[in-house]
Amino acid sequence: MVSLAGIIGNNSIGYRHKLGKVDRAIRRSSNRLLDKVLIKKKEVHRIQMEENKFIEVIWGTPDVKRLIKCFEHIAYGLHFHHFNSPFHGRVHVHLGFLKYDGGNPQTWNQFVKRGTEIELEGKPHYGLNPGVFTYQVTDTDRFGLFLFRLCFYGGLNIYAAMWPSTSSTPCNLAMDLMNRGMKTIITLGDERYEFN
Repeated sequence: MVSLAGIIGNNSIGYRHKLGKVDRAIRRSSNRLLDKVLIKKKEVHRIQMEENKFIEVIWGTPDVKRLIKCFEHIAYGLHFHHFNSPFHGRVHVHLGFLKYDGGNPQTWNQFVKRGTEIELEGKPHYGLNPGVFTYQVTDTDRFGLFLFRLCFYGGLNIYAAMWPSTSSTPCNLAMDLMNRGMKTIITLGDERYEFN
């Protein structure tokens, strides 16, 4: 919650969680909690919203490894909840809400977002409190892989690709070329994504 609730662009529920629960937890821990969730130097900026009304904006780099581990566990639990069976396999998490400076990471983020939108078009949203959390699940592909899109506070997307242990790992020429540093262009609908 500390990493997600206060992100600019969230809905009003995220904003209220930041100003309530998160701020109280940070004050109670004497900012040690921020040291756990932010790995690069944090800066606190005070922004005046109106006369005598301020909000504090915390700027820093989240502990991505820690977040990915958390969302891996959430994906395992979500699988159990959704399918009523434990998941055996690997989970690959992509944090779609992070901002990238450019190059391959930014292009990859756009590609994942658009590809997932296409895959999930018309699929139901699940979640009892949609202002805080919803999720969707893709159909299983020919390799046995599928994906959960987790959405927090109305717009923070996290993608969890589920690779069951019974699935064969697909061979993907485009990914192989990208990983070797070769210029690669992938077309998705009318859009082109250029890597390297």
